[in-house]
Amino acid sequence: MKISKRLVTIVDAAEEFCAPALKTDNYPETVLDLVIFHRMHFHMSPKKAKKCYNHLKSAFVDWNEVRVSVVRDIQIVLRGSYDSLELTVFIKDFLDLIHKERRELSLESLRENNLREIRDFLKRIKGMKPATIEVALMRLKDHPILPLSLEMEKLLVKLRLAKKTETRDRKGKRFYSLVGPDKILPLHHYLLYHANVYHKIEEGEKLPAVLSLSRPKAARNSKPSAEEKTGENRR
Repeated sequence: MKISKRLVTIVDAAEEFCAPALKTDNYPETVLDLVIFHRMHFHMSPKKAKKCYNHLKSAFVDWNEVRVSVVRDIQIVLRGSYDSLELTVFIKDFLDLIHKERRELSLESLRENNLREIRDFLKRIKGMKPATIEVALMRLKDHPILPLSLEMEKLLVKLRLAKKTETRDRKGKRFYSLVGPDKILPLHHYLLYHANVYHKIEEGEKLPAVLSLSRPKAARNSKPSAEEKTGENRR
């Protein structure tokens, strides 16, 4: 399967945009941390998400203290988010559910489950994003996929890198095979930010050139028009 020049350019831009915050070895190891860390990326840039995650971990003794804290105290720590209330409510609901069902704040036992069991469990959690579930599967079970949100799918279709008729699962697996495991996380977060978050933070700003269908000016003007040719002949 051949990778297009456009996708190569986007992958390069993704690595520059995300490094070093989203290198594989910098990603949270525990399932619970992974879910919270990834959810933050629906509310801010990768760089801010990394800072907010670290700040949250240092501001509270452990996840149980976060669980029993009032919303306002958590919001203060997450003030880098464009919607700290929604993010805070998700984190508290998530921690409350885990504590209620498991009597502990850990999801490490999920590692022993198969793909379907992990997916079914995470789907039950209120506010859980499908892309977060796919990231968990990719990290826990080496599931070969590019996790996608609906907005990311639309962007890829707009860039003519995917077809509307393709299922989300098929798109994700195809991009994984094209890009490879080492570059899939930066690509995921680059697309996630610009498809789901960018327009909410950078109002009125255009997407980066690599995510635009418009051709560079040099390319558009490479061939002189008939009018220009006539003028040149007259000179």
